[in-house]
Amino acid sequence: MGDTVMKRYRSGTWAPRGYYLCRDSWEIRALPRIGGILKGAQESIYIRLPIHPILMPFLGAFLGGLFVVLVPFVAIPILLWLLGTKAWKRLLAIMAHLEERRRGA
Repeated sequence: MGDTVMKRYRSGTWAPRGYYLCRDSWEIRALPRIGGILKGAQESIYIRLPIHPILMPFLGAFLGGLFVVLVPFVAIPILLWLLGTKAWKRLLAIMAHLEERRRGA
């Protein structure tokens, strides 16, 4: 069953059981346990949804909250790294300038 998750199907073809989203009309169709034929316009493409459609808003809210919680753990180290490299380059430039002045004097 893992190979059919988020797989695309054309209307009029047989598909295994599950929930399918029509890309044209945003309509969700459920197929019974034995599977069935996806009905719709001839050029319609259906995408198999990995979870029950009722759970999708909760999954979206959960992933959004997870993003908000985890961004500081990524953003703060990146910011510190950028500031550190900038400070290091500035320190090297100052040291090079002092070395030039020492040699010139």
